[in-house]
Amino acid sequence: MTALTDIDFVIGPMCKKFPKYFDFYKRQVRRGRYVILDNGAFEGELLTDKDLLEMAEELCPTEIVAPDVIGDRQGTKERVDTFLKALDASHIGTSLKVQACPQGRTMKDWMDSYKELSAIERIDVLGITYAEHLGCSPKNFEGIYGVVRAEAARLEIIHKLVGEDKLVWQKPHHLLGLYDLHALPWYSQYPFVRSIDTSFPVACGRDLIRMHWTTKKPRSFSADDYELEFSGERIVCAIENLQWIRARV
Repeated sequence: MTALTDIDFVIGPMCKKFPKYFDFYKRQVRRGRYVILDNGAFEGELLTDKDLLEMAEELCPTEIVAPDVIGDRQGTKERVDTFLKALDASHIGTSLKVQACPQGRTMKDWMDSYKELSAIERIDVLGITYAEHLGCSPKNFEGIYGVVRAEAARLEIIHKLVGEDKLVWQKPHHLLGLYDLHALPWYSQYPFVRSIDTSFPVACGRDLIRMHWTTKKPRSFSADDYELEFSGERIVCAIENLQWIRARV
């Protein structure tokens, strides 16, 4: 299935829990794939700097997501600064691209975080999370039928960055996760959006759901799914779903 994707997005905490999962991505690195190592904040299992760097030294990814604290601008800035110092002191400091994810409790907070992190020379990529907690209004996107609140919040962030000329065009942006497929055509129009990670097509394949605009959503990915054997109709369904998405981005 990875032949249908451009990047591999690796959830750090799952590498510690599931050796087969970790070994698979080590092989992907050896094959020359673009591999991003995530810090686990979204899963509620944020890795320590020490664990994240040790994992990176073993995996040798292309890019690493610096630690962020959900909804906390100051906490995120402190964690990013500390991590960058530890990274520079490590054996892999110069070889890794670094992604940082702005955070905040209000839109102003988030925008300030974006400005702070994007100004750091060592940050190569900016990651935009769901940011549902910002309380952004889906009314600004009434034309997108069915876009849920969290996805609308991220669209509003992007709209604000572009509209107020605050977007840092020199740095690529990565979208972390995808709540609703209706947002894909909107994201596709922005040249600064380099990539997006999502378990959506695979989760649908697990539940034997063929994706289309009115599809029901699959259940959320759980830790048990990392040991689930994909075969037969499940893998065929997941491949068809990936092909369906690629045809629309």
